[in-house]
Amino acid sequence: MIGASSLHTPGPRLHHYAIVDRAARAIFSGDNFGISYREFDTSHGEFIFPDHLARQFDPEAMHATIDRLISYLAEGDLLTHYSRVQELGRLARDLHAGVDAYVEMARRNHGKPDRERSCART
Repeated sequence: MIGASSLHTPGPRLHHYAIVDRAARAIFSGDNFGISYREFDTSHGEFIFPDHLARQFDPEAMHATIDRLISYLAEGDLLTHYSRVQELGRLARDLHAGVDAYVEMARRNHGKPDRERSCART
C-alpha cells in the first residue's frame, strides 16, 4: 500500500498493530480503537466501547494508543468489530471514559468473590 504504515499499538493486547493508510485517510485499527455495533447507534451518533477482555489489558497503554491513533487525523477507522466509524474525536473521548470505567470497576471489585462482584456504581 502506498502511503501506509503500521504502528505498534498496545492497550487491549501487547501484540496489537494498526495500519494507517494516509492516501485513504483511514486507519485499520483492529481492536485498538474499540468495538462498535451499528445496532447501538443513536441520534447522538455512533456507539463504541473499548476492547478489554484480554489478560494483557493495560489502561495506560490503551489511553496512549487512542491518542496516537487520533493524532493521524483520519476521516474514518475501520474496526475489526464491526464496521467503519467516522466521529473519531467524540469516539476517542467515549473510549477514554470507557477505559476509566473499566479500571474503576476492577478496583472496586478486586479481591471480592465472584458472587459479590458488581458492575453497578455505588
